[in-house]
Amino acid sequence: MNKEIKAKWIEALKSGKYKQTKGTLKNEQGYCCLGVLCAIYKEETGKGEFEDLRGNKNNKAFKVGDIIEEGVPPRPVVKWAGMKEANPNINQGGIYRPLAVINDQGSTFLELAEIIEVHF
Repeated sequence: MNKEIKAKWIEALKSGKYKQTKGTLKNEQGYCCLGVLCAIYKEETGKGEFEDLRGNKNNKAFKVGDIIEEGVPPRPVVKWAGMKEANPNINQGGIYRPLAVINDQGSTFLELAEIIEVHF
């Protein structure tokens, strides 16, 4: 992963600027950890938008050009961040779980920041 983007992502997760949510990149309650990465992409590049998915304000997708994803960052965000996959599997004591699942199962942004620091 790109070291500068990794540092910005970790800083954003620790900052308290973003409220956390589950099950979607973004909704009225906040962002998942991957949604925060999309927000940073938008801030840094001026590209991309969160859009209501099928008119549902509680489930926003992220769109870059013609590419839209609802549960993971779109390919342009993944490429920009220097990640190998949109929702990487993290080894936690021999059990591999996708980062979004770790977010959705209750890990805090502070815990997720530590996971990103170690695994990316």
